[in-house]
Amino acid sequence: MTIVEELLKLQDSELAIKSQSLFSDCEGTQRRVLNEILHEAEDTEYGRKYGFSDIQSVAGYREAVPLSEWNDYADCSERMKRGESDITFSGKAMSFTISAGTTSPKLKYIPVSAMQTQAFKLVERLRQIRYFIAEPQLLQGVLMPLVNRPESETTQAGIPAGNASGMSIQRSNIKDKLAFPLSVFQITDDNERDYQMMLSAISHRDVYVIAGNNAGRMTGLARMAQERRDDIIRDMERIDPERADELRAMKEFIPAEYWKDLKLGLFWMSASVGKYVDELRQLLPPSTKFMDVGYGSSEAKFNIPLRPEETSGVLSTATAFYEFIPEEGGSPLLAHQVVAGRNYELVITTWGGLYRYNMKDIVRVTGFVGNTPMIEFQYKSIEVLNMVDEKLPVNLVCDIIRQYLAEKGCQVRQIQIYQDVQKHCYQCYVEPVQGHIESGEATDQAVDDLLTRQLYAYDLFRNKSHVLERLHITEMRQGWQQSLYQKAVRKPGMTNSQVKLSLIAKEDEGAWSI
Repeated sequence: MTIVEELLKLQDSELAIKSQSLFSDCEGTQRRVLNEILHEAEDTEYGRKYGFSDIQSVAGYREAVPLSEWNDYADCSERMKRGESDITFSGKAMSFTISAGTTSPKLKYIPVSAMQTQAFKLVERLRQIRYFIAEPQLLQGVLMPLVNRPESETTQAGIPAGNASGMSIQRSNIKDKLAFPLSVFQITDDNERDYQMMLSAISHRDVYVIAGNNAGRMTGLARMAQERRDDIIRDMERIDPERADELRAMKEFIPAEYWKDLKLGLFWMSASVGKYVDELRQLLPPSTKFMDVGYGSSEAKFNIPLRPEETSGVLSTATAFYEFIPEEGGSPLLAHQVVAGRNYELVITTWGGLYRYNMKDIVRVTGFVGNTPMIEFQYKSIEVLNMVDEKLPVNLVCDIIRQYLAEKGCQVRQIQIYQDVQKHCYQCYVEPVQGHIESGEATDQAVDDLLTRQLYAYDLFRNKSHVLERLHITEMRQGWQQSLYQKAVRKPGMTNSQVKLSLIAKEDEGAWSI
């Protein structure tokens, strides 16, 4: 029996105690997890290719198996979508998590094995236990989940495929505690679906928890409910006349009024996405606590937040094997070897058939529980736009804008994208070679339409989740590019030719605008 299966058999109180002992044996736990993953996969195509059955140690594994990225698995994923088995893990894929790629506009279909499903369940249980420790009364109330459709399609072999948050809610044991029925996802119109979600949720007085990745999603739903206050009260009259009377008496019509007993908000609190929490706080009851929902991705869930208002969580050592490449360079370290206060690029080996897979995520070690590190997501190590977990390759966004402007007769000298967290949008700065850009609302809308059609993640977060506002193009004065080079050229003897300007602006460059 694997460590994941052993832990899942425990009651919550036993699991909480056992997890503490695991955190005191980071190295031993990680060694066991790796051995179990390799043993399970030794008769797969991938396992035979790299000789999993002959690997006897962590050092032997790292010597035999190279670092990898998604392109190394894309063909395997396509075969598994057709129903093939025993490729990167034992058996067939149970499901596929659909994710936007960070290096191409194509979607990633990440296969989920039976054991990876169990690993997901274990992390979710460990997180829930911590949430309930933070606020024991949570189980008595209703949960407002900010998720997408649980299942959006099936593969050629009839295997379900969907987004991570939707699949997670399907795996959970709290579907009877939700503020709205999952049948609301059958509504295809995004605006109507959001309205019905809020109508159902506002009918509950005992919403105790709001949970989602991006707090901006809840802010958007609350603002929509404000705008449609009269519609909600009218429809509530048919559902619950007494509740409708309560809603009429509210002054601002915000969650602080219709969910007075709200106790906990679960959202990403680190990196740029965490800034959306500050705006949402103003709409919730002052007594509401905030806790990080946990750092993870479509590939795996990485940490377990321990306390409210903390932006990091303890590494989930029982559910995956981890390596950490120092940000400044060097050989990968194991989890027990990292140093507090340092940044690392995260590499994972999972039950889902990913081996020494570079997440391209930079994480910070903030401390330790026992000898297990606490980690916090910082940013992607490659150039991606990632304000709200959209993970858009910035080069693709810039290429689309360049092509549009070229068709309008404007040649671009320099382009950069600034992630304006306060305005929830991208500011696109462009210095033309000569002449002027036809900037304005029409141009912004045209580019917005192009990005929507060509980039899945942009459409998802812009038009379906409504957490991104429309991109804005700003023309920059002549000389802006040169000013960027001047800031980048710092060492004596360095020239412009030795500098590669980033496509992502690290600060607001609006002072150079026309």
